[in-house]
Amino acid sequence: MEAKSPEEGVCPLRSPPRVKRGLKSLNFLQEPSSVQKDILGNGDAAIGTWMGMRALFIGNQELARDVLVNQGSDYDVSNPPHFKYLLGAENMGLLNEPEHTRIRKFFTPSFTAAKVAEYLPRIEQICEWHAKNWAVEGNIPSWQDRIKLLTFDVICSVVGGFDWNPEELKEMSDAFGVLVAGISFPIPLELFGLTPFGKAMKARRKIAAAIKGKISLIKQGDASSQAKVGLLKEIVVAEIEGKTLSEDELVDNFIGLLIAGHDTTASSLSITLYYLSKTPSMMLLLRKEQNEVVRRFGTAITPSALESMPFTEACLKEGWRLHPVVPVVARSPKTDVALGSYSVKAGQPTFVALSHIAKTDSRWTDGTGNPDPCFDPRRFIGSNGESLEGPALVFGGGNRICLGMLLAMAEAKTVLSVIGRGFTYEIEDGAKISGFPFPTVHMNCNNFRQLVES
Repeated sequence: MEAKSPEEGVCPLRSPPRVKRGLKSLNFLQEPSSVQKDILGNGDAAIGTWMGMRALFIGNQELARDVLVNQGSDYDVSNPPHFKYLLGAENMGLLNEPEHTRIRKFFTPSFTAAKVAEYLPRIEQICEWHAKNWAVEGNIPSWQDRIKLLTFDVICSVVGGFDWNPEELKEMSDAFGVLVAGISFPIPLELFGLTPFGKAMKARRKIAAAIKGKISLIKQGDASSQAKVGLLKEIVVAEIEGKTLSEDELVDNFIGLLIAGHDTTASSLSITLYYLSKTPSMMLLLRKEQNEVVRRFGTAITPSALESMPFTEACLKEGWRLHPVVPVVARSPKTDVALGSYSVKAGQPTFVALSHIAKTDSRWTDGTGNPDPCFDPRRFIGSNGESLEGPALVFGGGNRICLGMLLAMAEAKTVLSVIGRGFTYEIEDGAKISGFPFPTVHMNCNNFRQLVES
């Protein structure tokens, strides 16, 4: 069989179709799941354009595991050019080997299970504070923004060691929201701050200045409240082979952690809390599990308590099934590689379509090939009450698996635990789900209140 041209990037054994999307390819705000469905259809691979990049889309779970895990060392990262400005040129998520591994080594010790356990009391405290404030308000418009504020508070306090007052916290959270919004504008043109990218870069400079200030205090050994201990302090002073990370490396990677660990967690929570409100029977099961956890372990949320929450964890997995939080992961092969029955040329942008893979997983289709639309976390509970595997590759895989995976899970389960144990709420009709850059439920929360103890 004759090989296809290098421009198409795919050679025999099979050639995936090339999909022409016309003007749709210029719609940078189109939801990723819709883009992936347009390009992949019912196939496992196809070539199409998104975010200005013509790429090979992978819509098959086995091929996805090959790219991210089994053959992960054969691939470099591949992202739109504007990412390096928004996330930073020294962000480990954008770096190839050996630089990726060099920087990751500085961060890994601060995200172990033991380290996360040390910060559980602080995470619980922050979640309680926000929930009690919601209860004072009762009716909360745009609740998803307040959920984002909670997760921003957690990561800035636990990872950064920041101790902002409520006004400062909101100011920085709003700036971060502007930064994330710039992801949807793939043209790196500031135009005096008038474009989404320009606004995002202005917000980035504001956030970077705060991080640099914290780094300076840490290096000076400042003992004031502004030098409050956080994971960042351990990373700033860490040495490997006599070397520390530069200021740019610290700033770029802290911003990367904010994007990877704050918005994605807020997205997961907005989806899960929405569906729990709309399916009272599932909320009842969540409360029942939390009551049992309190009976066994007491009220403090500890590692043992978190491990004994299979249904709480299943609620998150079910949210990811319906609305995958990370829609796509981008790679490109270093050399010509064999991928299943395809031969992929070196440098071919390759998008692992996680949204499409989750929605077409045969484990939960409704018999017609469509995903089961019902929110039922029990599908992720085994016959003996054990946790079953959720949607594939939610946290990535291989040597680039999500660094903050354990922290994100602990935080999300703590939020659900706090609300499930002591609060009740209603979601106003008319909530809408947007899908980019992260799926989020835009919702008004009514009658958020503390439960009356019996």
